[in-house]
Amino acid sequence: MPLLAQPVRLVSSGSRVVVEPAEPAPGAPRPAGGWLARLPHAVLAWSVVCVALGLTLFVRNRQAPGTEQFFDPVLPALALAFPLAGALLASRRRRYPLEWVLLAGGVSAAGFLCEQYAVYVIHAEPGRLGGGTWAAWVSTWAWAPAYLAALTLLPLLFPDGHPPSPRWRPVVWVVVAGIAATTLAAALSSEHLASPAPGNPLAVAGLA
Repeated sequence: MPLLAQPVRLVSSGSRVVVEPAEPAPGAPRPAGGWLARLPHAVLAWSVVCVALGLTLFVRNRQAPGTEQFFDPVLPALALAFPLAGALLASRRRRYPLEWVLLAGGVSAAGFLCEQYAVYVIHAEPGRLGGGTWAAWVSTWAWAPAYLAALTLLPLLFPDGHPPSPRWRPVVWVVVAGIAATTLAAALSSEHLASPAPGNPLAVAGLA
């Protein structure tokens, strides 16, 4: 008789007994397969490609004077470390909410690539390619999710992906709202001292 691959429960329905999959407990192994199971590794691959391309552009951009101000080594480090940790947690096939926080590093990876691309087309090789202004705009806010989560959300959810007690849940939601608000404000701000582009195409007057 073959063994069942996952926990089941017996449900009585009149004169019949129906076998249904049991709800997995928190921390229980998740079923294999499906796009959700492959997403952490896809985000990790995306982050590696973005950081590699961004570093390639950074090396090229260094030949232009004044471009070193547009490089922050913390950003590519987080863009790789976060998705790597998230993929490692996902490989254990357990339901850790913390892995989805770590995957925010994939957004930072895109921001790093956009920043270096904007530096390339605006400062290193002006007029050669287009899209520099929009790439610079992405770089002004894409750093926020992973960077702020590392400072605020990770300490609250470490090590099992849950707050220390139920009373901390409102604090977690306040922190998440704060990260979202900061990201939105950065995307709509009219002043960015570290932006490769001179202006924000989606700037809202009064947001500095």
